[in-house]
Amino acid sequence: MEAEAVVNIPFEELVTTLQDDRVVKLMTTFIARIYILSTPDLVDSPECEAIFKPRTFMAAYLIKYHPDRVFGGLARSAQQHDLQEAASNLLVVFEGIRCELIATTEDGKEASANMLAFPLVTARYMEAFDVWRAWDMVR
Repeated sequence: MEAEAVVNIPFEELVTTLQDDRVVKLMTTFIARIYILSTPDLVDSPECEAIFKPRTFMAAYLIKYHPDRVFGGLARSAQQHDLQEAASNLLVVFEGIRCELIATTEDGKEASANMLAFPLVTARYMEAFDVWRAWDMVR
């Protein structure tokens, strides 16, 4: 999904788009491909689990572009602020990688800074999401 396009999509339409099985499948494949390219020696490791949460990953679009709807429009808690920042960082890196992959199809090209950062920002986002979800369930 292109960040420029997502900015102008109303919340309800974005939710519907992100729930579409074709979008989930495409994003799962794309995220897995990025993860494989960025960490080929970790593909079969537990760290790779993050890529199998495509809906959580895609929720970053809602969190970044519609935080008032996701968080209820109230003052942000530390958990919500942390999650929003992690979602924003994740999508900046993801968008950079998406653009790089579209711009080149060369084999054996060195991993970019975005590609190298992807596993870290993905793990950070997933961690922030889990902390926020646990906090949100008990409040």
